Amino acid sequence: MSRVTLCGWGRTSPSVATLDDVSSESEIAIALASSRAIIARGLGRSYGDAAQVSGGTVLRSRIGDIGPIDDQGVVLVGAGASLDELLSESIPQGWFLPVTPGTRQVTIGGAIAADVHGRIITSTARSRVTSSRCAS
Repeated sequence: MSRVTLCGWGRTSPSVATLDDVSSESEIAIALASSRAIIARGLGRSYGDAAQVSGGTVLRSRIGDIGPIDDQGVVLVGAGASLDELLSESIPQGWFLPVTPGTRQVTIGGAIAADVHGRIITSTARSRVTSSRCAS
């Protein structure tokens, strides 16, 4: 853990917080129990600087596993995986995301939490991965 100055992609309202990289559910539980002010953060691409908590603890997930993609395009993805990492696995297998934001450098968890939207890809017949199909 370290004290760092954070800001989002908009580079407004920087704040100082303790940054804690977590790589398991047990580490998340320990962090939740030990801090009164805590928030999760992905790759810091939020325009609104939403993943900041001045004086508190910011959790950065290292839970970025990408499981095998089945023949229906279903895949188990960790919240800390980036869209870039997912696309690197899915494109060679013929799968693409039906909607993509302006950058691939956002985490899956951050994209879901922020209801990320972007350009709709309609020419790909096999694009069946959408946030409405996310399961917990």
